[in-house]
Amino acid sequence: MKLKVFILHGMGEAQSGYSAALQKNTARELANHGFRSGIDFKFYEINYDNGLLRQHQSDYSAAVRKYYPELMEYRDKLVKNTLGADSLREFIIKFIGDVAAYRRRSYPQKALKNVYENVHDRITDVLELSLLDSRDALSIFIAHSLGGQVLSNYLYDYQNLNGQGEPLVLDRSLAVITMGTILPLFQMAYQGEAEPVRLPGKSVPKNLWRFAIWHNFMDPADILALPMSLINSRFAHAAADGKIRDIVQSATPPTNNFWNGITKWFKKNTPASHNAYFEEEYFHRKKIAPILLDILKSL
Repeated sequence: MKLKVFILHGMGEAQSGYSAALQKNTARELANHGFRSGIDFKFYEINYDNGLLRQHQSDYSAAVRKYYPELMEYRDKLVKNTLGADSLREFIIKFIGDVAAYRRRSYPQKALKNVYENVHDRITDVLELSLLDSRDALSIFIAHSLGGQVLSNYLYDYQNLNGQGEPLVLDRSLAVITMGTILPLFQMAYQGEAEPVRLPGKSVPKNLWRFAIWHNFMDPADILALPMSLINSRFAHAAADGKIRDIVQSATPPTNNFWNGITKWFKKNTPASHNAYFEEEYFHRKKIAPILLDILKSL
């Protein structure tokens, strides 16, 4: 196997198979050029949440509804009478809750791991499992939304803070693809001191360094998608050197079909646009696959 592709979900408790469409469509496009899934490349879906980020959110919400019914009754009535308000409220609550749950913090009890560390444990588990397939393949990471920040922290901690990780995978990291990332929101807390992760990993052959790029896709309709090159001067220099590419790209293709047009309108005018990256075949085959294809052709 030449290439491992690790996929990280965004906000929320992802279901198994959340990246199935992306994997299928991308693999089909690569197969058209003679590259076979499971032989030349393989996808690894990472579910770093699985309840970790929301283990207290559900209990808290139930308690609020039980002890402050008048508060929730009013809000429920307001939501019921406002088109789209329910999904928007859920989207905002999940966004804030997940971001708050996933943050670095320490406890006096050294033996007690926090959510941040447990999330990273789950990533390490998948990286280690991938060694059963290959110990010398190169690594590509695809991350959506909050997953971009999770991945950035994971790689940064490994490179700079002796953080956890599997060296046989991380030292062979070549490129990153983020979709609808909210990473810049987290970096603001560092007030200009934030640094981009280093690509490529130290075990990547020099003739492949030209592929060491962080590709950041932003759908114009996605209100959470943010450019990385504007975070601070360090990120701006990385972009100037070609190490970071902010790409404005609609995840949904142009269409003249009426029903497809309605679907496209809905996705472009609601929070659903934030999840379109995992759903749209056009985006997978025309934007994701070419990045992987260029790398595979050089291996």
